[in-house]
Amino acid sequence: MAGVWAPVLIRAVTDTSNLVAPSSRGETEIGSSDYKEDEDPSTFVSKKTGRGPLKGDWMKTCKPVMCAYKLVTVEFKWFGLQNRVEAFIQKTERRIFLNFHRQVFCWMDRWHGMTMADIRKLEEQTKKELDEQRKKGTVRGTKGEE
Repeated sequence: MAGVWAPVLIRAVTDTSNLVAPSSRGETEIGSSDYKEDEDPSTFVSKKTGRGPLKGDWMKTCKPVMCAYKLVTVEFKWFGLQNRVEAFIQKTERRIFLNFHRQVFCWMDRWHGMTMADIRKLEEQTKKELDEQRKKGTVRGTKGEE
């Protein structure tokens, strides 16, 4: 199965046309509907670790730095709609990842120091809550922005 994906991965890794470079991701780089003051890495300081805020060239001064690569491919083969739908999905994926990574950093004090047992317990609790919301709750989540 890995051989099937090799050409896609090689093309994706070598094509930098949609590469999103990391930055401090200040308020001006996200939509106003997504901005939350308590999820702003440029102002957040962890009470547990003292990490933050992420300002300026933080990637050059922070040690260690973890880098996560997300490969998103989209194929929507429908004449007349393909480019528009694929561009919309890619834009929405970028927005979801950007917001998620801001949350992971700014919610650091909620998860830092957890054991694997703590994490598994939280995962199970979250799964139960999500299953319950799917059964009873209304549709929630990220809405597309044009």
